[in-house]
Amino acid sequence: MDSFRQVKYIILLLCVPFLMWGLWGNYYGEGNFKLAHDLYEESYQLNILQIFSNNLELDTKKEIHITTEDVNKDLWPTSEIKEAVQKGLFSFGCLYLEHLRKEDPIFEMDSIPFLATDYEQAQILWKVTRSYIESKFNQSGLVYLFSIPCSPQDLYLNKSMDNLSALRVLKIRTYGQILPEYVSLLGMNPVLFKGPKEFKKLQEGQVDGFFGSRNSAFLAQTSIFASYYYRLKYSLPKYVVVMNIKDFEALSPDAKNNLFLQAKKMEMLAWRMSQTDDQRRQHLFKQLPIPEWFKKRSLEVTSTMLKEWKSRAGDLGQKLLDTYKNALIESGKPLPPALGGQMDS
Repeated sequence: MDSFRQVKYIILLLCVPFLMWGLWGNYYGEGNFKLAHDLYEESYQLNILQIFSNNLELDTKKEIHITTEDVNKDLWPTSEIKEAVQKGLFSFGCLYLEHLRKEDPIFEMDSIPFLATDYEQAQILWKVTRSYIESKFNQSGLVYLFSIPCSPQDLYLNKSMDNLSALRVLKIRTYGQILPEYVSLLGMNPVLFKGPKEFKKLQEGQVDGFFGSRNSAFLAQTSIFASYYYRLKYSLPKYVVVMNIKDFEALSPDAKNNLFLQAKKMEMLAWRMSQTDDQRRQHLFKQLPIPEWFKKRSLEVTSTMLKEWKSRAGDLGQKLLDTYKNALIESGKPLPPALGGQMDS
């Protein structure tokens, strides 16, 4: 009887490594994750997400396999992507920062009119605000991974801007929450819609123009209906990619390492691709000078909106603005129009 027990004990000891290997394989095995976004198929932003997914699958030996899902197809409100990731409905989310403005006004800083009008200013602004924004995500159960900047936002019209009165009859395609405010304060009529499926509204003359990047203008075949192009560089808003913290913690140490390494690479690639995308479309549009009266009115509106933002952002907002302004001065970069700089012609 004793010898039989000894044999069972020896067999059990021999089996333990194999049992543990099986459990480890199940725990850190192939993982299928969903990433929610609201990007259109032809965008460089979606291209970045696909590169990120492919690289992670290779680097982690399929421990991280990401499927991107366009929430617009399921009529999911894009402003609720963050909450969906927090609840674990998606493991990853690509969030438009401005959509989180009700949670904290710091989230909307990069969408304030003319606060950052080129990539150098936008990068300095991001360096100033990034640690705070990362901490806000961590507090809400999310892990920040990387940012994807949009290209400068310009104005395309089917008629020239002759005077302020002429603006009041214009219907302008807008997006988000801050741009419609800016357009309304200018005196124009904002029409909210997005995506290539709705670009036909532009082509059919349902609106008189729109704000957007050169890439959006290219996809909308803007040259067909809007030959008046004004290089405003209104803002360079951002998307950020985050992950549910519970899903993150369930990853193996190697997978976590690879995740952060890829995120760092994607951040650099995203900023480079955004700038390249903007530059390669510039020859498609004939840039017109911005009328002086429009500059004056635009700066008045910008001042009003910045003042309102400061009232909500409080001492922290003013501190970040001061830090940003000082960083620009120290680096020898020109100040943006919102902080007293000149608006480009």
